[in-house]
Amino acid sequence: MSAYKEAIAAEQQVRDADFQRADALALVRDSRSTPAPITSRRMFAGTMSTLFTRIFGLSLGFFLTPLVIHSIGIEAYGLWAIVGSAVNYFALLDCGVGSSFIKYLAEFLERREHDQVRQVMTFGLLFYLAIGLLILPMLWFLAPHIVSYLRLDPRYTSTACDLLMLAVGYFVISNAFGIFGAFIIAMQRTELAGIIDTCYQVVYAVALVLLLHLHYGVYALPYAIFCALGCSTVIRIGYVYRVFGNPWSNFLRLERQLVKRVFKFGFWMQINALTAVINLETDRIILGTFVSVVSAGYYELGNKLAALARILPATLLAPLLPAASAFDGRQDGSQLNRMYVRGTRYLALTTFVLSGFLIGAGPQILQVWMGRSYPYVTIVMAALLVSFAVNNMTGVGTTIVRATAQPYYETYYAVVGAVINIAATLVLTPIFGLMGVVMGTVIGQVCGSLYFLWLFHRLRGLDWRSTMIEWLWRLTLGTVAASLILWAACRIIPAVWFATRLQGVVSVAVLGAAYLLVSFVCLWILGFWSADDLELIDQLRPQLMPGQAASFKAARR
Repeated sequence: MSAYKEAIAAEQQVRDADFQRADALALVRDSRSTPAPITSRRMFAGTMSTLFTRIFGLSLGFFLTPLVIHSIGIEAYGLWAIVGSAVNYFALLDCGVGSSFIKYLAEFLERREHDQVRQVMTFGLLFYLAIGLLILPMLWFLAPHIVSYLRLDPRYTSTACDLLMLAVGYFVISNAFGIFGAFIIAMQRTELAGIIDTCYQVVYAVALVLLLHLHYGVYALPYAIFCALGCSTVIRIGYVYRVFGNPWSNFLRLERQLVKRVFKFGFWMQINALTAVINLETDRIILGTFVSVVSAGYYELGNKLAALARILPATLLAPLLPAASAFDGRQDGSQLNRMYVRGTRYLALTTFVLSGFLIGAGPQILQVWMGRSYPYVTIVMAALLVSFAVNNMTGVGTTIVRATAQPYYETYYAVVGAVINIAATLVLTPIFGLMGVVMGTVIGQVCGSLYFLWLFHRLRGLDWRSTMIEWLWRLTLGTVAASLILWAACRIIPAVWFATRLQGVVSVAVLGAAYLLVSFVCLWILGFWSADDLELIDQLRPQLMPGQAASFKAARR
């Protein structure tokens, strides 16, 4: 009997040890799947990672765009730009649900509701695969009719159909597997998402150069993005399985309430996406249909330069959506208001300063970039910069209304801007051609953006003077003054400084450094900088400037 009891005890010890190991593994897995804490340092790291990714991508574009145009020609390049814009209309078929994934994943991860997380992951993958099965066969038959509306050289007709199919296929696959990227961002790991995006860009650049060298022509562009997508997706899937384990649930048991919430959020985001397509993408299609495909190429060059002032500052927004979603989950409205005030100020600062540099040195930058000048490009760039500068000031506010499941406030201003854009474009395009399209976009975006700022301040009960006007006039006046000084300097500098691309790059870099210094001084004279700016630096790098914030405060008093 004693031997039997000993055997039972030994077996129980083995079971206890197994349970302990299982509990330990579960604890490790749970700790890995816990979102990172929301701190100034982490948000700064996410912003810097995203900024580096954007700068790296734009730098690649700076060098790759001339190579692509010289390899395939401006008309083929314009065709690819038009196809990319057309795909954004097909993207409207997702009912806007894709934009809800980060918000709900961040909310459920913050609450440790892992079953809900798995349901969101499962729904996201299957939803986009279903869209692909629906639209790709239809597009196969419709593509020739869609392409026939373009004023295109007949020899590009078949190529245009192929590019449209490839681009829509990329949209389906990238969004289906994009749920893994949404999970990483929802974990407050924006810096990791930026690193993976950088890997994507490296693979894309290498593949593009190789395919162009092998004479794939315009097909090198879609083939290269498929190569990059495959590599980045493998990395994202590996990370999700490592920190979370199996991310799937039984699709037959998806909660109707969850799906309803996703579609309700997505409905408003879909309207926002439609208006964004009208404001940002329709110009190329209108130009290709009513003016010429070549003019779409000129517009694309100007838009690429102007997009620097829209895309780079927007990196500040990357860590805000998951953080704001977490604050909303805690019902912490004061943190959301503080995020808006500080975020909008820094977003406007980076946008205005960068826009001033591009306007002041626009012709020189175009010469260095393309090796020659093109008509209309610099004036298109300058006009779009005005609209982007105003529109970027809505970035933090729109992020907060998304995080708080109130995207309809963004919808109101987006619809207003789109309607004004369409009306102005219809009136101005027959008169001014290319510039009429550009002016319609600027008028629509500026009016819509100002309307949203009024809506958001009324919603949150924010005072205009203390939250915006007090620093905005200083920022505007300071950047305009610095841009004028830069413009005058560029007229004095001899052309030999830009004789070769290497000399030009060095010259533009020197001008950029001098412009930043002048901008800093102008803003200092106007009293733009505050003690909060030095406090933020102290939070990010405690060992840097340890006592300067206190001294600065004392001096300001």
